[in-house]
Amino acid sequence: MTWTIYSTYLHLRFNKGWKGKTLVRFSIIDFICVIFTFIGVNILLPGIHSYR
Repeated sequence: MTWTIYSTYLHLRFNKGWKGKTLVRFSIIDFICVIFTFIGVNILLPGIHSYR
C-alpha cells in the first residue's frame, strides 16, 4: 500500500504537473498513511504481518 501511495505521488508530480499546496496536502496524507502502516499494523493488527 505504501508503494502505491508514493508511486501515485510521483506520478502526480511529474506527469500531471501538480505543485504547491495541492502536492503538500497529498504528501501529508501520504505521511499519515505510512505512519498508520507502521504503527497500525504492529499494534492494531498483530499477527503474521507484524514488522517485529
